[in-house]
Amino acid sequence: MSSPKRCPDCGVELEALKIKTAEGHFLRIETDEPLEGIWGKLGSKEVLKPTAHVCPECGLTRLYTKQEPN
Repeated sequence: MSSPKRCPDCGVELEALKIKTAEGHFLRIETDEPLEGIWGKLGSKEVLKPTAHVCPECGLTRLYTKQEPN
C-alpha cells in the first residue's frame, strides 16, 4: 500500500477524486513507448491511467499515473 500523498504547499493529506472528460470518459495518457509483443509491433503505445488528488486547503490538484497491466 502506498503512503498518503501530501500537498507540497500546505502539508495536508491530498484527497483522491475521480476526473472524467466532458463526455464522461476517464482520462488516459498515451506514451511514446510501444507495447510489448504483437500490439507494439502493430503500433499500439503504452497507456497510463491517471488518478487525481486535490488539496482540501488550497485546491492544488495533481495527477499521478501508474502503468496499466497489459
